[in-house]
Amino acid sequence: MYQNLYFIDSEFPNTIGGFIHIPFLPDQVVTKAKEPSMSLAHITKALELAIETLVEFKGKDDIKTVGGQIH
Repeated sequence: MYQNLYFIDSEFPNTIGGFIHIPFLPDQVVTKAKEPSMSLAHITKALELAIETLVEFKGKDDIKTVGGQIH
């Protein structure tokens, strides 16, 4: 996955790319108490809002930042 983001950044610097982590559904973590989960309705709404935001801000100045950790 990180190689794909590096490829976008190095080969297509004017292309916007990113990563959205989608958590497990609650039914998938019944026996995994420490795993994060989210309802399908909330995941769907979050993805809809992300897409709407991308469309709304397309072409406007963007902040280029790196977050998270690689373990």
